[in-house]
Amino acid sequence: DSTNAFLSPAWSISLEWQFYLIAPFVFILLKRSPVFFFIISSVVILFNKFSYLAGHYPNPGFLVLKAELFWLGGVTFYAFKYSQKNKELFNTLNWSYLVMFLVGLAILFINNHTVLIPLVVWSVVFGAVLIKYSSVSDMNNSIITNFLNNKYLRKLGEISYSTYLSHVPVIIRS
Repeated sequence: DSTNAFLSPAWSISLEWQFYLIAPFVFILLKRSPVFFFIISSVVILFNKFSYLAGHYPNPGFLVLKAELFWLGGVTFYAFKYSQKNKELFNTLNWSYLVMFLVGLAILFINNHTVLIPLVVWSVVFGAVLIKYSSVSDMNNSIITNFLNNKYLRKLGEISYSTYLSHVPVIIRS
């Protein structure tokens, strides 16, 4: 229970730093050969499938226990970069099918039901970003962009992490 020793919400900072320490080496491997993508993906899938062997952690502050979400973020990054280089290909795709495919893939890959809603949100936002930057549809672009650029949502995003970190001491103090 060491993740709760000082400030329980801070487990996520530890997790992020583990990623920052390992990510440069992963990206170097990925640049060397596409084979490493399949090797890394296989390792992440194995971590995900057998993570129950490590036990249950309310705040999983060890990178191996959340590797699939970082993998998904990395794949998202490369998909976005690819879409920018190949706009004509992405302009011909039906975006609703692509987003549904990504949601289905994520749900199949990540068998943890607690991340289902965040994965749906991720899929919608990622789909919106791809639509916006590929100029597929002005109507979809304006609806989604206006929603995501709402000043109240942006303000909530600005204060959310500091609120998350400070809520436990406030509750305990009360």
